[in-house]
Amino acid sequence: LKLDTSYRSRKGRPQFVLRVSNFSGSYSIQHSTEVGLTPVKARILLAYGEHAREFFPVESMFHLLLNLTGGLTAPEGSHGRAYTSEVLSKIDLFIVGMVNPDGRHYVEQTKNYCWRGTSTGVDLNRNFDWQFGGPGSSGDPEDEEYRGPAAFSEPECLVLTDLVTKFQFDAFLSLHSGTRDIYLPFSDSQSKL
Repeated sequence: LKLDTSYRSRKGRPQFVLRVSNFSGSYSIQHSTEVGLTPVKARILLAYGEHAREFFPVESMFHLLLNLTGGLTAPEGSHGRAYTSEVLSKIDLFIVGMVNPDGRHYVEQTKNYCWRGTSTGVDLNRNFDWQFGGPGSSGDPEDEEYRGPAAFSEPECLVLTDLVTKFQFDAFLSLHSGTRDIYLPFSDSQSKL
């Protein structure tokens, strides 16, 4: 386990990037390169806590971590030890534990459990540059789907853009609650064509 607290929100709260892996070099997937095949682990990025009012995804992260690391202290030969060893030797998991710590702090302080955005009211899902300002977002700061004044105006987006730039991920999941839907990138009108 490696913890990185260098990524910070607008108000300086840590976003907690946790890297969970067996760092010994085990692998299972082959990625092609110009000179042939290079053995590497599957890299997966999980993001929790983008919307301030969605407590359940963050709590589910702790459950995931307990399941993934529980086998580290299990007896040799046990199912738990085998599971942990197998998963961590094949997956390089990056977890952003709290994408929106300022928004979460606002909800906890005000008890406004309907608050979705950052400390400035921006919905982070709508603050990225992909189709910025398109359908499904709002330019009204009072709207819960407020996209912000410009793409990437919120420092909270930087953790995701920086990690995606530094690492080649095989999968990215942004976990939310409140609906029984799975949105596949990109779930906008242009990508559905």
